[in-house]
Amino acid sequence: MAGKKKLNAEELEKEIEKLTKMKYSSETKEQKFSVLSIRGYTYEKLSNIKNKEQNLRRAIIDFTEALEYTIERGGEISILGYRGICYFDLSQIVDKKENVLRAIDDFTKLITIKEKDELRFADFYYRGISYKELSKFDDKKLNLERAIEDFKLAEKLPNDNDERIFQIFLFKGLSYKELSKFDDKKLNLRKSLKYFGIAFETLKKIKGHPLYNPILSHEKGNVYSDMGDFHRAILYYKDALENIDKSSSEKEKTDVKEMLNAKIYLARGIAQIKFKEPEKAIEDFERGLEIAKNIEKSPEYGSIVSNICFNRGVAYYKLGDNERAKRDFEEAIKIT
Repeated sequence: MAGKKKLNAEELEKEIEKLTKMKYSSETKEQKFSVLSIRGYTYEKLSNIKNKEQNLRRAIIDFTEALEYTIERGGEISILGYRGICYFDLSQIVDKKENVLRAIDDFTKLITIKEKDELRFADFYYRGISYKELSKFDDKKLNLERAIEDFKLAEKLPNDNDERIFQIFLFKGLSYKELSKFDDKKLNLRKSLKYFGIAFETLKKIKGHPLYNPILSHEKGNVYSDMGDFHRAILYYKDALENIDKSSSEKEKTDVKEMLNAKIYLARGIAQIKFKEPEKAIEDFERGLEIAKNIEKSPEYGSIVSNICFNRGVAYYKLGDNERAKRDFEEAIKIT
């Protein structure tokens, strides 16, 4: 590649054009492997700037063809890792289950091929997040357990990326929270809180995504809500909302930020109902609906608005306002 300099889209496209000409003039397996693998890396870099799905697909095609010309074991190891990451990134856009399964297959092959002293933090980190993603589609409990096991293995290996370490603890906390729905509810929720706590401490060392702090507060609120401690849950939701306002992206109306905002108001509203504060719950639901107007094009829009309407209906019902409750229930059904 072009060294450590970070290339812009135009420079990457010129690099791809040059590599494409080299591909057609390549004669040996070594030359073809080299050109295809480098062009694959370049497409992957370009996918972070523009045309994400298209360039990830092109990277995968190049990595797959490069594997046909692999002579040395080291080449295969490198390609499998990069292709696995591309499949995982593609799973966030299209054909989610199929692509995350392909990612897991590549990371598993990679881990199997490597000698014990060659294994790296990233190998288990990426397979772990892939298993966690797969749990949304298939055999939830088993895949959450697999994800947690990979996160544990990743923790034992050297890593100097504090943000990745933070993410390991965040994902472990999320995985234990989801696992609590199947068995050992109290134990798994306590483990979830433990790892969210470690994630908070790790967060102090990094300058990561400005929404990490509110995400953690939101998730801790969810855990306390699942434990039935609605007072503490409400306090964490309040902290999450305050941290969103303090985030460096305060002036940016990003879909991610607005969706998180709406979800926190929904969660706090539900906790307010259970804490016997339906009037405050209605205020939170109305604020959530107001924010949701900014994300009408999001695939989660219908789900979040339907949930808010339903739960606002519950709050009105608790207040004895059956007419408004009925309207909200009907609206929730219509949106679903």
